[in-house]
Amino acid sequence: MKDTKKLTMGAMLLAIVGAVMVLNQLFGYLLDELLFLMYAVCIIIYATKYTLKDGFILAFGIVIITLLLGSVYSYIYMPLGIIAGLAYVYGIKHDLDRGRLLLMEMIIFIIGELLITLLVLPLFGVNFYEEVVIMMDAVKETLNSAGVLGLIEDTLDNMILVIAIFSIMFMGLMEGILIHLLATYLLKRFKIKEVKIMHLYALRIPPLLAYLAMACCFLFFTVNYFKTQPFLLYAAITLALLGAMVLVAMGYIFFMVYGSIVLGRNIGLYIFLLAFILFPYSLIVLMIVGFLYGSGPLRNYIERKSKGA
Repeated sequence: MKDTKKLTMGAMLLAIVGAVMVLNQLFGYLLDELLFLMYAVCIIIYATKYTLKDGFILAFGIVIITLLLGSVYSYIYMPLGIIAGLAYVYGIKHDLDRGRLLLMEMIIFIIGELLITLLVLPLFGVNFYEEVVIMMDAVKETLNSAGVLGLIEDTLDNMILVIAIFSIMFMGLMEGILIHLLATYLLKRFKIKEVKIMHLYALRIPPLLAYLAMACCFLFFTVNYFKTQPFLLYAAITLALLGAMVLVAMGYIFFMVYGSIVLGRNIGLYIFLLAFILFPYSLIVLMIVGFLYGSGPLRNYIERKSKGA
């Protein structure tokens, strides 16, 4: 009886995948770059309910259907969805909490999007660097008409290239978050598994990470010294943006923890809205608060408050 239910559920999920792919053909393959998200969710639901081995079997069925009904983009993105789904199930089977599962998915999708965009798609005629050049020309024309091009022309090309790469990373980040949210909701909704919660307060941030992130931010003020070395220039800008992102994330975590422990409520949405309204000044505040939280002072303050001090 159990094997019958397993086969029925597997066949139903494959039928759903096949039906969506037929609709994708009818709509001119508009969903090609999103199908891999459905692959991941199907594998997570099925393999969590049964076993990781069953997940591999379902993944094999997805590969066959994709080869029969998909397009080139489907073939390219298919491995990313399958790997993300199987990795998530592996984490669940090893009792990882939501925070670690989310981090794992974000890393997988960020690396996957970078590899696909920078290495795989150029083999099929989609050149990322040519698109960046078109973007550079458009931005230069806009800034030139505004009369401010001369002020930043020396570093503009490098900045646009790094920002374009970070946009790819951000896309992977959002895909990882989306898969995680869908997986936790559907697993709970279908009463398959309730993933263990990880409280942000339990997340220990190494002080060294805060100092390294701040040091990377200061590299932004040294980019002019690397004009004759393009590689060093790209590295300095990239590290500066990465350090800023880490500090902003730490600052956001502080306000989340502060709200839950000191105020007794979730203020994450309010902080997000304020950061959006007060942009870009909010980024500086979040970076400073993030550094103080990651390096220790604000962390110690939160610990005192949690003990009623």
